[in-house]
Amino acid sequence: MSITTLSLKYMRVYEATSFSFHPRLNVLTGDNAQGKTTVLESIYYLSYTRSHRTSSDKEIIRTDHAFAKISANTADTLYELVVSPHGKTVKVNGAPVEKLSAFVGDLSVVMFAPEDLDLIKGPPKGRRQFMNMQGTHQNRGLMGELSRYQTLLKDRNHRIKQVSTLEALQNDGLFQVLTQRLASSAETIMMQRKAFLTALSTRLTPIYQAIAQDGLVPVIQYVPSMAFYDHATQLRNMIPRDFQTKTTNLGIHRDDFLINHLTEDFKLHASQGQIRSLAIALKLALVDWMRDVKGVTPMVLLDDVFSELDVHRQNALLKHLDERTQVFITTTDLNLIKRENLKNYSHFTINQGKVQVDHYE
Repeated sequence: MSITTLSLKYMRVYEATSFSFHPRLNVLTGDNAQGKTTVLESIYYLSYTRSHRTSSDKEIIRTDHAFAKISANTADTLYELVVSPHGKTVKVNGAPVEKLSAFVGDLSVVMFAPEDLDLIKGPPKGRRQFMNMQGTHQNRGLMGELSRYQTLLKDRNHRIKQVSTLEALQNDGLFQVLTQRLASSAETIMMQRKAFLTALSTRLTPIYQAIAQDGLVPVIQYVPSMAFYDHATQLRNMIPRDFQTKTTNLGIHRDDFLINHLTEDFKLHASQGQIRSLAIALKLALVDWMRDVKGVTPMVLLDDVFSELDVHRQNALLKHLDERTQVFITTTDLNLIKRENLKNYSHFTINQGKVQVDHYE
């Protein structure tokens, strides 16, 4: 899968700009805050209908304008997304798409940015978001299940706060129904997460070894907050604590995953170089998984990554991304990318939203 053209209107620093992309490698250079990352953010937005940089849609709209519009062409499809304070609207080949869930994932994208190091060493929230977004990217039914779970969780927590005594809560009919439904939803999501992480772990190990060459064997371990049996009973046994804390203490909203070598947690024992290699390998494993699941090679977005990689890691990264993969790289300086990796590509120089392009064969 590849994008031939991208058009931005009132997107952050851009007034109205179009890009024609190389089918293989595209490099965007310029100083910080000039608009390089916005290009990658726009492609990501068309895939996930959200930004990787902010949770506020308003932030992407250029100052003093009412909306931002992102359009992209592939070989046979036109994707359009408009973001305004009133929400998002999307079209495919000019036809409106009523539900965002029907649009998410039509463009296959994997992004690596510096903040992805937190997938290894950061708090669980980021890893839960990774499981949610990447799992649902390939399974739209799971997207609906996650939405259902969040609604049930909100209603259950509200009921906990409403009921005045523990005994009344344990005997409350509505609360019992919510607990049973939440357990059923959690079971569905947990099974998917386990399958997803197992498939990812299988692909992660050889990729990491090719990049790091340090003899370590990373394995992804799913760490659910609930055991894989009788979920409703587990939730009921936790009701006294839920009543005391006024929230649901078990469920997929408390899940995590770890990446271990034998019995050692990478987060605790790995060097910065190993963590960086592992984060890259995790995203490359995701590329392979998406290719296997969808039968489509995703586009790969590398935001300010190459400045932190030595020549071996740069070579290993690009070598894994074969000629079928369209790659986008942002960097402040073209010289930070080793020359042997710059063959057959387009170079975009960006300054305050103004673009100059050169093509090299």
